[in-house]
Amino acid sequence: MEKFKKTISVFTVFMASLTGFLHADYPYRDNVTAYSDNNCCAQTCCEEAPSGHFFVNADLLYWKPYISGLELDFGTLSLSQALVDGTTIFTANELDVDPNFKWNAGYRIGAGYQFACSNWQIGAIWTHFQGKGSHRDGSVGEFANNGHCRTHLNQIDAVVAYNTCFCSSFNVKPFLGIRAAKIHQSISAQLFTEITLAAPTTVITESRFLDDTQNFRGLGPILGLNLDWDVGCGFGVYGSAATSILYGNYRVDFDDSGSTPAPISQEVISRIRKRLHAVDCVVDLALGVSWQTSFMESYQLAVKLGFEHHQYFNHNHLGANRGDLSFDGGILSVGVAL
Repeated sequence: MEKFKKTISVFTVFMASLTGFLHADYPYRDNVTAYSDNNCCAQTCCEEAPSGHFFVNADLLYWKPYISGLELDFGTLSLSQALVDGTTIFTANELDVDPNFKWNAGYRIGAGYQFACSNWQIGAIWTHFQGKGSHRDGSVGEFANNGHCRTHLNQIDAVVAYNTCFCSSFNVKPFLGIRAAKIHQSISAQLFTEITLAAPTTVITESRFLDDTQNFRGLGPILGLNLDWDVGCGFGVYGSAATSILYGNYRVDFDDSGSTPAPISQEVISRIRKRLHAVDCVVDLALGVSWQTSFMESYQLAVKLGFEHHQYFNHNHLGANRGDLSFDGGILSVGVAL
C-alpha cells in the first residue's frame, strides 16, 4: 500500500509540473488581452502599450484543512483481561477516527509588474490561512475523549512569468519562481482507555494527555503553467496546477503524559524532541471563472471565483504514522491593473 501511495504521488507531481501553477494567474492578463482590438496575439503591441503596468490583487480564501495520520490520537481504545485455562488473554477494541476539520477564512495578497513592450511579468504573493479540527467521543464510561488540532500556513511565492497565446482568446502563461513556506501544527488531546482486569473483575480508566507541536520552514523552486480562456464579454475560464519542491527543517515536540490508577498504579511522562531535515513535495490545483473589464481608460479590474486544492505530501510527523497536509475550498479574487 505504501509503495502504491508513493507511485500515485510521483505521478501527480509529474502531471502538475506539465500543467502549471495556481498563483501565477494575476489579474492583468497581458498586453495582448488588454489591447485585443489590434488582434495582435502573436506580437507585443508596443504602439498601444509603450509603458509597463503594476497590478495588485486580494483573495478571500474559504478553505477546509485535512491532516492524515492522526487517527490514533483521536480514536478510542478499550482493553479487557481474561483468564482461560490459566492463560491470561488481553482483548483490545480500537476505533480509529479522523478529527472533524472546520471551514475557515484566510487571505492572499499579491502584486507584480507587467513590463512594457514585452510578454514578461514578475510578481509575488503571500498566502495566510489558519485552520482547525476537533473530535469528542463520550463512549469511555463517564469520561469523554476530546482533542483539538490546529494548523497555520504562511507562504510567499515570487515568480517570473511569460505570457503567450495560440489564438486571440486562449492565453498560456508558464512561469518559474521560488517558494518559501512556514507551517505550524499543534495537537492537544485527552484520551481515556477503559481497562477491565480479571480475578477479581476490576474496571479502571487510564488517562493520557497530548500536547504536541510541529514547525516547518522550507524553501524551494516552483514551476508551472496557467491557462486562461476568454469566452467573450469580459468573461473567462481559467485552470492551473503546479508543483513545488521544498527543502526545510522540522521541529517536532511531544509533551505527553499518562496515568493508570490502582491496582496498576503507573505514571508516565514523555518528552521527545525531533529535529529533522526533509524534502517536501507540494501540488497546487485550481479551476474557476473570471470576469475582466476596463475603467477610467487606463485601469483594469478582474474578478475571479474558483476552487483550489493544495497538498503537502508526507508533511505530518505528529501522528503514529506519517500523513499528508491538504487544503481544499473556494476563493474570491479581486485585482486591479494600474
